[in-house]
Amino acid sequence: MAKDVDEWAREFEVKLAKLAPDMQATQALLEQEGFRVDSGNKSSTGWYLTAYDVNNKNRGSIKVQSMEPK
Repeated sequence: MAKDVDEWAREFEVKLAKLAPDMQATQALLEQEGFRVDSGNKSSTGWYLTAYDVNNKNRGSIKVQSMEPK
């Protein structure tokens, strides 16, 4: 039985949290999960990536953001 989107999202959030300091590893994980990163930015206070689901699994788009510790 396929996982529902909510269950997948909870599990994926845990994976993303482990990669929070690493923008490139986060992008690689997004691509591995079937997302295409379409924008991103890195600054002295952190970084963000936005991506959309290229496999049309009704997951929509996602924005991942990390902030550098003070």
